[in-house]
Amino acid sequence: MDSTSAILDGLNDKQREVATFVDGKAIVLAGAGSGKTHTLTRRIAYLIHLGVPAWQITAVSFTKKASREIKDRVLDVIGSPALDVKIGTFHSLCMRILLSNQQVLYRHGLLNQETMTILTEDDSSAKIKDFCFMFGITDDDSIKACQSKLNYWANNNISPDDLKNSPEENKDYILAYQEYIMYKYNAGYVDYNDMLSLTLKLLKTDEEVLNTWSRRIKYFLVDECQDLNNVQFELMFYLTSHFENYMLIGDDLQSLYKFRGANVNNMIDIKNIEPEIQTLLLERNYRSTQTIVQASNSLVSHNINQLEKVAYSEREKGHPIYAYVSPDETKEADFICEAIQGFVASGQYSYKDFSIIYRAGWLSRQIELALTSLGIPFDVQNGTSFYDRKEVKDIAAYLRIIQNPTDDIALARIVNVPKRGVGEGTLDKIKMYALENELSLYATMRHLNDIKGIRKTTKEAIASLLDTIQECREFIFASPNQSVHYLVNMIIRKTNFLDQFDPSKVEDETRIDNLAEISKIALSFDVELQRQMDSDDFDKLEYKDSLTRFIAGTALFEVDGDTNSDDDSEDNKVRLTTVHSSKGLEWPIVFVVGLEEGVFPSRRSETEEDIEEERRGMYVAMTRAKDILFVSYNQNRYFSGNVLTEQKPSRFLSELPKSHLKILGWKAGVATNEQSSARTIHTN
Repeated sequence: MDSTSAILDGLNDKQREVATFVDGKAIVLAGAGSGKTHTLTRRIAYLIHLGVPAWQITAVSFTKKASREIKDRVLDVIGSPALDVKIGTFHSLCMRILLSNQQVLYRHGLLNQETMTILTEDDSSAKIKDFCFMFGITDDDSIKACQSKLNYWANNNISPDDLKNSPEENKDYILAYQEYIMYKYNAGYVDYNDMLSLTLKLLKTDEEVLNTWSRRIKYFLVDECQDLNNVQFELMFYLTSHFENYMLIGDDLQSLYKFRGANVNNMIDIKNIEPEIQTLLLERNYRSTQTIVQASNSLVSHNINQLEKVAYSEREKGHPIYAYVSPDETKEADFICEAIQGFVASGQYSYKDFSIIYRAGWLSRQIELALTSLGIPFDVQNGTSFYDRKEVKDIAAYLRIIQNPTDDIALARIVNVPKRGVGEGTLDKIKMYALENELSLYATMRHLNDIKGIRKTTKEAIASLLDTIQECREFIFASPNQSVHYLVNMIIRKTNFLDQFDPSKVEDETRIDNLAEISKIALSFDVELQRQMDSDDFDKLEYKDSLTRFIAGTALFEVDGDTNSDDDSEDNKVRLTTVHSSKGLEWPIVFVVGLEEGVFPSRRSETEEDIEEERRGMYVAMTRAKDILFVSYNQNRYFSGNVLTEQKPSRFLSELPKSHLKILGWKAGVATNEQSSARTIHTN
């Protein structure tokens, strides 16, 4: 078998057509379970096989997890040449561009300082909250609404000036938005949304930067294109303006991120923008049975705004879709547990083969109680990301203040970590002095003798911290490729960071392990950076210093949409997850719960456009199932105040073909024969 055959082996005709597409523009409509990622990776391998330098290929996906999967798969196919393919998210790509052009940004006035500092998601939220309070936005719901609006405006490149004719109810939100933008600019901060908008401004402003990057990217692949916002979509056109070779891959029926600014119409209307673009179809579903695929097709046929394609499966017809009608959520949870126990008892399935999917996190409460009471192991997919853990954030803050001593947020975080006797009162005095004298916290801490009411021991502790920071700065900036691994261990050692933990305590042992993991990540970073520097294709224009690049990667990992960076997929546990977190995953048996009007679809879905997105969410949930799908609806549900409220079945249930359903349920509080046989469904 020659190398071309090896790359294309196992692809069907439609997948092969995608993998061998070379020059020009294409949009690939890839349905659920169609082997999209497999085909995408084969196309990258095929381009390299044709002699395209790996560094001229850029592929972006929606999350770092998806990006890692693409890179790993390409490595499996062609080995080390894949290491130089630029695979990441739009945010990581933009960060590469920004890092290599900080002086240009400063020269054009797009950055107020010569060195930019990344504002993490938590720091960003905290500052927005401060500005909310400034303008009288104080209750939690209003603060969340403000943060949501600010993110939406930023994702759509909407400036405060563009909002002059906005409704009066947005007035305070706009003021908070304006203050937040000015705060970031004056302090040299770049947040998650700025990475995109600032890059777009740079490409529009500086022709030399545009030419450099558009000539560097010969082939551009965009995975999950249905989730692109307007800024990302415009960025794609600028970045491909020289070679004009791009491929969009996605499924408009899986677009769920309107609340983040995603605009599925960019994908749907692409033909109007680029009439010559080729449309390629991946319609065969390899994951699900015919029944599941046909039922999900029937569901989404009720959406008007969609691209034309018809998914199909060549698997067996399979089980009907089991629709369970429950008197309330307690009985719903009992039914699910009984069914799971029956399947596991049959010996054909393990606990990890099940997922329970819901529209919103609060719906899992009763199910968790039932699973716990029966000793059924489960995992709720809303755990803390590795980079979101306190000790990891603390080390990241140390790295940030070493890289940029004017990063007040980072210094305020670690000035008393480990404890140095710097309480909130002392920190407030330092902040006030800094504000009055227009100094950074770092500069202010060099003048503590000018501030009254700070103990001598506290001053000495802060002075020692500043000396440590300076020593670390002298080390890391001695040359542009100094070891970040050594620096991380230097911080831990010099600050006695480990002294705050008790190894005999389980939680502290975990924290110590997390620090070891940071050290390991830094070592891997050093090794990869050295490999890149030794490569003939290494481009120094993308390179600043090792610490800046490492910090950028750390912050990106935190906010790239990976709600769970820890992969517990090998644990033998039932997985509980929201619809949004279930994207890209699959299980043999899936329960979709809470199918009631006002729940799924959400009561917040007021327009037909909103309902269509909710319906797409139902489509995503259904197509996670490989073999067996359950859907359930409660006739009554307890809401706030413990009030039992009568519920109407979701419209989505009536949009499923009756011929594909088997109704299980309760009548007058008595289990029907179908419900009582939940444990034996696996034998049907």
